Amino acid sequence: MAVDTKTTTDRRKLALTSLEDLRAEVKRLAAAERAGRMRRTGNWTTGQVLGHLAFWLDTVFDGIPGPKPPFFIRLLGPIVLKRMLLKGLPAGFRMPKVRAGTYGVEPLGVDEGERRMLAAIDRLERGAPPDRHAILGRLTREEWIRLHLRHAELHCSFLHPG
Repeated sequence: MAVDTKTTTDRRKLALTSLEDLRAEVKRLAAAERAGRMRRTGNWTTGQVLGHLAFWLDTVFDGIPGPKPPFFIRLLGPIVLKRMLLKGLPAGFRMPKVRAGTYGVEPLGVDEGERRMLAAIDRLERGAPPDRHAILGRLTREEWIRLHLRHAELHCSFLHPG
């Protein structure tokens, strides 16, 4: 039975402050999954979570899939950005008109999810992200990183390594 991720309270508190923290968390989660110590309280496997996070990290350079967001969404983006950077991303959000509610959630084994995620972190560390997000507006490098750390905190909060 699917978990309502918008309302569940069975989530782990997680505070990531750097890409190094994120890299360590990815390795810890993958190791726990391989050792059979992972408890999941969301709807995705550990591999799917890591693959999803890697997909969105790569959009920094590759762009967001789908049609250009409507003007009113782009108008609200910078306001929403400040809230997300301070308070995190909301659980249970589904993108309208996207079949799975978001992108990058195909079934994936933990080894492939870890590989993709570590490669995406490396890519962000090496490259200079563009200064504009299609929805959120202008972002500094630090804001790009904080945005992805908040995203990782959200999804990894449903993974409980034993």
